[in-house]
Order: sequence, then C-alpha cells, then structure tokens
Amino acid sequence: MHAPEIAKRLNVSEAALVAARIGTGALRLRPDASALLSSISEWGRVLCAFSNESGVHMPLGDVALETNEGGPLRLFGAHMDAEIDAEAVAEAFLFLDRDESHGNSRSIQLFDERGAPIVKIFIFHKGHFEAVEAGIRSLSTEDQSRVPAPRSTTPAYDPGAASGRQDHDLDALDCVGQEAIEEYLSAVAGPLEIEAVSRHARVIWRGVLSGWRFANGMMHLHEGGLRSHLRMMPLASARETKKGGLAFNGSAPDDGGDAPRLLRIIVGRAV
Repeated sequence: MHAPEIAKRLNVSEAALVAARIGTGALRLRPDASALLSSISEWGRVLCAFSNESGVHMPLGDVALETNEGGPLRLFGAHMDAEIDAEAVAEAFLFLDRDESHGNSRSIQLFDERGAPIVKIFIFHKGHFEAVEAGIRSLSTEDQSRVPAPRSTTPAYDPGAASGRQDHDLDALDCVGQEAIEEYLSAVAGPLEIEAVSRHARVIWRGVLSGWRFANGMMHLHEGGLRSHLRMMPLASARETKKGGLAFNGSAPDDGGDAPRLLRIIVGRAV
C-alpha cells in the first residue's frame, strides 16, 4: 500500500505518517520551501510527485528553482513546469526509507496545514544527495517529536485560477473520464502537455506519450520522464478549453463554489 491509502485507513494525515517515522528515517525541517529547494539543481534527476483527488502526477528529470517575490515558487526543467505556493507549506520533512517495492528512497516532502502533500521530491542519485545532505539537515527544527506540528499558514496562490487564466474552460462534453481521454489522445499526435492541479500547486509535464493504460478505473502513464496514476472517478466533468485542450473538473464543493480543475491535456510543444 502507498501512503495515501494507509493514511485513509488509519484516518490520519500523510504528514502524520511521516512524523511517526521521526527517529527511524524522518527528520522534521523548517517549512521554508525556498531554502529547502535552493540546491535542487544539484540533486540530479528527481521525481516530483504532485497529488490531487484524482491521483498522483510525477514528472521525472533534472529540475531548477526560480523564486518570484510575492509569487509562487517555480520548479522547471525541459520536461516540466510547476508552481508551488510556498506560503501554504506548514510542515516539511527529509525522509529516508527502504521498502521491498522501491528499495532505498531519499525525499523532501512538503505538506499543507491539513497534512496533505503539496509536493514530494525523490532524489535518485546517492552521490548527489550525499553532497547536499548536510545542508538539508542544517535546516532541521528543534522539535523532533512524532506529533504533527504544522505552522499556521496563509496561502497566497490559487493554482486553479492560474490554470484557468492560462487556458480557460469552454463547453462541457457529453463524455467524461476514460472515454473522453481516449477519444482526445487517439485524435492527436506528437508532444503533449498534461497538467495536474491541486490546492497549493500545479504541474505541467511535457513530452510524447508512447502509450497509456487503463485498469481498474485508473489511467497509468509510464514514460522516461513521467509516472502518473490517475483515478477516473473523481473526474466529474470534461470540458473543451480555449486553446484546444481537454480539462477535467472534480465535484463542486458543499459550499456551492466552483468545481476545481484537476487535470488538463493539450497538444504541446516539442522538448
């Protein structure tokens, strides 16, 4: 099982799961995303895992950081472009783990005030990690208890609104989920952009799909620069977009607000 399923079964947050491993693999860090990611261009090839209600979208490759005063942090590379609300980061951890499925893993994990992941960045190259490990550990906090300790945050960036400004929704389609995706992908060729949008981040992967697989209500993508596992059930509606893409929204919230955008697929540029 993966962390989201474990947290759901235990009725705890994903941040609480990591905090429970303090002393046996986890180290609580200052929730300062700019400082923690400042050396990311030295980490080598990394996997950046972004989650929303539909699942997890994980571009894989070399990444650099760009800070924007008063705006979101930007993580970018030839294969991806992401924006993260640094003001929403309530807890952060260095997590060194080992399991039978994935072997050794080294990651920086950022969580929001509810303990939901904003981004988890996995560092593959052992030598690159060892070169920056001391600097990362220097950002640890005095509080190394296993009790979740999120700071109070004031989010300053709306990823859904930013995605909509870049390419806004048009008319709703009759088909949704797998049917809509297969119809769209079968009609296009060449590079694509696949964007996932969450509460505090959005990420666009750029590349060419060699194929896609649907199984048990999920779409699985496995490319040299991408791993994605996306559930179809949360994609409540499908819409055309102004730039000729396909966007999926989740269910409208109970307070009557707009349904959040979760996923967008569009013909992209070559990388």
